[in-house]
Amino acid sequence: MGVGASAGAAAHPGAYGTLTNVEHSLHDAHGLAGFGQVALGRAPLGLAAPIVSGTMKAALGTADSEAQRAIGHAGLATDGLVKGLVGHHGLMRHEAERRLPFLVTDRAVSGRFATAAKVLGRVGTGLHVGVLGVGGALGVIRAAKAVQGGGAGALLTTQDGRSGALQAIGSALMLVHHPATMLAGAGVFGAAMVNDLL
Repeated sequence: MGVGASAGAAAHPGAYGTLTNVEHSLHDAHGLAGFGQVALGRAPLGLAAPIVSGTMKAALGTADSEAQRAIGHAGLATDGLVKGLVGHHGLMRHEAERRLPFLVTDRAVSGRFATAAKVLGRVGTGLHVGVLGVGGALGVIRAAKAVQGGGAGALLTTQDGRSGALQAIGSALMLVHHPATMLAGAGVFGAAMVNDLL
């Protein structure tokens, strides 16, 4: 468990803190799985989200929950953008294969490496779904708390209300694996990141 998870637990005790810790652990594991997948032949562009998250973590630190959320939202926004544009069914996939094949094309592997790559791919997919599922649940909880404290208008007028609503919507969009929903989810998570940094 990383520094971000520990800080989250301190800031959010109880069940919410537990879910926050789970989300951070899933984020970290998903990033590590991404590096492993690239090492086993996946296209290097798969590292875009972990690199963006790592860069933001180095720049912002993880001392407060807003910074932690901004880092996670930036990674998810990058992931949605990459998948929506140049993923296997992305809107610009064919153009990317023609112009930048070394970035978007998986390398062929065989034998045990192929088996390991397939297993790690499934693990990575499961972790990604877990990140979105747990993150979406946390967003719903934060949005509900904001509404409880300040009415429905709090979803627009408070930072936590906006962040929770955007996280829940972005997670739901990106659970549907289609270029349009990936790009829409990327936009929502980008807005959530900006909100977290305000």
